[in-house]
Amino acid sequence: MSGPAAGIPIVILAGSDLRRAPVPSQARHLEFVVAYKGAELRPGGRPLISHLVERVRASAGFGPVYVAGPRRIYEPLVDCPVIDTDGHLGENILAAVDCVRGHHGAASPLGLLACDVLPRPSEIAAMARLLTGGEGTLPALAVALIRAPQDLGVSQWKPRYRLRPHAGAEPVAFLPGHLGIIWPMHLRLGLVSRLLRLAYRERNRDYLRRRRGLVARILGTLLARDLLNLLRLQPPTLTYTVLRHGLGTFGAWRRGKLTLEGFAYGLGKVMVRRRYLHEHGPGCVRVVTSGLLSFATDLDTREEFLEVDKAVREGRA
Repeated sequence: MSGPAAGIPIVILAGSDLRRAPVPSQARHLEFVVAYKGAELRPGGRPLISHLVERVRASAGFGPVYVAGPRRIYEPLVDCPVIDTDGHLGENILAAVDCVRGHHGAASPLGLLACDVLPRPSEIAAMARLLTGGEGTLPALAVALIRAPQDLGVSQWKPRYRLRPHAGAEPVAFLPGHLGIIWPMHLRLGLVSRLLRLAYRERNRDYLRRRRGLVARILGTLLARDLLNLLRLQPPTLTYTVLRHGLGTFGAWRRGKLTLEGFAYGLGKVMVRRRYLHEHGPGCVRVVTSGLLSFATDLDTREEFLEVDKAVREGRA
């Protein structure tokens, strides 16, 4: 193996709550997939999870490969350890972190890959290099945004997020990437898990409605954490910090003013532990951009799967 991420364990997140998300109006003609996608979607006749494990290994971009999902579903399909979990996204990430800590130590970073994308090995290697930056020191969190072309074919319905590459630049449309690297010991993991659960529940909804739902549901958690901080004789600033920077980042995005640097800064203020953020500053979160579209076109609908299935059978994916 070679490359800065070659020793980092990676977990393919393959659990599911099997509940249909709200369907955007522009996608109501499509058939959304509600299933254990890694097992039930079979591009080229093979389970998607088998393709992913094979491709991650072939990329030599990461270290040991794990699958996080129900063991009864995935153990017959893969030749790597299966972390037995079947909750929402945040719960599955916490289970992955616990497993990696047990096998690789509390200080180990880990990669997280969604189970419903199908990048090539060369693309996985390229994204690993991009996320680590080729440097010896990893950030607490590294995430990818994928530049969105005007025409996404059957994925045209997917929401775009417009950010400015830098102050003064014109906004660019991005899609979320589905591969990231985290350093768990430096993150507010409990809060991150809760936020991911709420964000997943509110996915595909109108942006303003999504914001109201997230704030209403997270407020009690934040206040409870601050009460605990008071009892520990620590500053009760979590509620203020998360709401100020979370809503501030959202507001800047809604006004079309949010830059990539501002997005990274907002993520850091919300997700990174206070001490690590104080010691390392805004650089402790890395937001990278890429044109590797395979990391953004996740298989949400039957139509998207059929397109990938055809490409695999024809050797184009």
